[in-house]
Amino acid sequence: MRSIRICVWIVLIVLAGESMPAGGASGVGPVVIGAVEEVVLLPWGVRMRSRVDTGAAVSSLDARTIRVRTVRRQKAVRFVLVGDDDQRVALDLPVSGYRRISTVDGGIEKRPIVEMEICIAGQRLRAEFTLNDRSRMEYRMLVGRNILAGRFLVDVAEQDLVPPACPASH
Repeated sequence: MRSIRICVWIVLIVLAGESMPAGGASGVGPVVIGAVEEVVLLPWGVRMRSRVDTGAAVSSLDARTIRVRTVRRQKAVRFVLVGDDDQRVALDLPVSGYRRISTVDGGIEKRPIVEMEICIAGQRLRAEFTLNDRSRMEYRMLVGRNILAGRFLVDVAEQDLVPPACPASH
């Protein structure tokens, strides 16, 4: 197992062109994160242990009682965000679009997309999320390539490499 991990790090170093400790302590290039990391949704402070999924194009978020409606000719979605420790926050956000998603059972679903600010591995960023009831899933958030690309490298053998502590917004 150790030799596999060493090979993975060598590949990461060659691909990145430099040595990068876990968490990107060098301050240059992508940050190395694990297959599971804690994410904080801002400004609500809702914490979620999240599955990092390099196969997912867009990130997904656990949302309950999803209701899309039109407000002043704009689509908005009202839903209940469910975080770890069953923390619940009712939100009303603009719909930035829709995405057709292939489901585990082979079907296709059209899901609303919202934009939210998050903190992951010490970085604050805005990202799009599809909304879906993930109550039967192990993780309430899926972090996809729209968040990972250009920012993070994933060590699939690790978890919780970098805490989500983020600087205050400017």
